Amino acid sequence: MSNGKASAAWDGLNERQRLYLSTIFRFDQAAEADIRRQKAEWLTTPPASEWRLVTYDIKLPRDLGGYSSVQHELREAGQHDSGSGSTLAALERRGLVEVEHDHIYIAVLGKHVPRVRVRLTAAGRAAARAGAGITGPATAPAGLMARWSFAALARLYEAGDNGLTTQTTWDEDDKAPPWKTLLHLRDRKDGSHIEEFSVHTRKEGINPLTGHEYTTRTEYRVRLSPAGVRHYELHHACYRELYPDVEAVEPRHKLDLAHADLAAHQARKPPHLVRVTDVPVLARLAVLEAAGNCYLRTTLIKAYEERGWPVPEDVRALPSGLTPWQVKKLTRTERSIDRLRGHRDGPLVDVLEVENLPQHRHTHPVLPLVVLTEHGRRHYAGHRDEYLRAYPDLTLPDTITERSVQA
Repeated sequence: MSNGKASAAWDGLNERQRLYLSTIFRFDQAAEADIRRQKAEWLTTPPASEWRLVTYDIKLPRDLGGYSSVQHELREAGQHDSGSGSTLAALERRGLVEVEHDHIYIAVLGKHVPRVRVRLTAAGRAAARAGAGITGPATAPAGLMARWSFAALARLYEAGDNGLTTQTTWDEDDKAPPWKTLLHLRDRKDGSHIEEFSVHTRKEGINPLTGHEYTTRTEYRVRLSPAGVRHYELHHACYRELYPDVEAVEPRHKLDLAHADLAAHQARKPPHLVRVTDVPVLARLAVLEAAGNCYLRTTLIKAYEERGWPVPEDVRALPSGLTPWQVKKLTRTERSIDRLRGHRDGPLVDVLEVENLPQHRHTHPVLPLVVLTEHGRRHYAGHRDEYLRAYPDLTLPDTITERSVQA
């Protein structure tokens, strides 16, 4: 049995309540396995708020509808009787399940009849796992943080824009996590999840030499970056399931792509999509093409003009692209170039060799420029929505303009 709040929640239940919770949990896990299978086949699935609902009761004459699967299991255990409603209510009061009452149309009766459905909360699943002796994953799924990093992320999220102080303070509520932990939030492959800033606070008093009020001291603080806020709001439910004993406030915003549970991290990436580290290269190239920008082209034109030399037409005609060091800045590696050139369905990028300035041609005769291929343009335009679903932490351009598609 795991430690923490999940074990305490399970220990606080009586035998009847435990039976109800574990029975609902089995049906919840069966639904999760089915959704995981559908996602592995890249099928469209309903939101977790729908598929996690387990039908508990439909108010039908027993000769018409009998009992639900949940009720049948409870009857087999001798624990389904007129007191079942109070048992569900007890679980709901403890925040372990949510109970929904609605009506469903029954054609044979020609009318709507009441229906009761239940949904396990993240705390309820954790408690059921604790009762069954099921431990959570040994390590967080790819893209998610270790427990202590998430605890720091949650504290910073709760602190909001004011952040927490990195300086010595007696106020534990205003004290930032240790710097070693903050480094894990800063040095992430998908970008820093924190930002450092300073504030100036005024002191009471008069400078005896000048007669002026003396003022400021600088206080250094840290808060979540937009990427950190987005990560928290996207994966809050995943972390609550992974680390149920970590205090984590509810997200302030509900994102359309937010994961409902850890099952979202178990779907396989379709083979035609590129790695998460390589997608920003495609996105950046698409943005540059849409804007008609190219750092290398601008730099070379400026160098020619500063020297009073005529700018070659092939320099002015250079397509929009990235230099290898710009790719490395985006992805921390230049290997993305080779992976994109070697894509299974055909090259997504190409590397042009651009002639350097005349006085540098003896040492660096050419400068490489990474550009989108026609296949790369169509690939990104056609699969952008799939990339957003597969890698919701990424921020991708809304569209590629007609100009960039035809470039």
